Amino acid sequence: MTTAPRELSIVPSSGVTFADGNRTDVKGWQPDTSLSVSLAPPVLAGRHLVLTWTLRNAGPAPVIAYTLSGGAVGLSTNPVSARLDVPERATSAVRGPEVYPYPKKVTLPPSGEVRYELRICLDDLVGVAPGCVVGIDWSFELWSDRRTGHTQVTLP
Repeated sequence: MTTAPRELSIVPSSGVTFADGNRTDVKGWQPDTSLSVSLAPPVLAGRHLVLTWTLRNAGPAPVIAYTLSGGAVGLSTNPVSARLDVPERATSAVRGPEVYPYPKKVTLPPSGEVRYELRICLDDLVGVAPGCVVGIDWSFELWSDRRTGHTQVTLP
């Protein structure tokens, strides 16, 4: 399993706010029962595999969720992860410094949601031919709750 190069976009609905959390805030925190996480079926868009998770508040009151972030203040949180079961082409990308997880506070109003869209370039995968089935192990990290699953997509 490998981690292919990727681009992440985070799209909140109206009224959703983000703030840096702290470890005191998350002590004993559990996700509200009105919070849900879902992964849409994978989509092929040009030469990209697109995975879209949605964090949603289905309740009648605002809800706070704490997601994992890389800990860098001012940067978007990245609680999503996807690993493909095909090898990737070696890249010259320079890895940044190791950072430790830090809580990102997300306040969702009633019916509020945040879409996390991950785009993976198919050109960076090795040994994938038209019709190849690619398995995807995924996770979505709330501070005290890790959602995981497996899906697959058939390449055109």
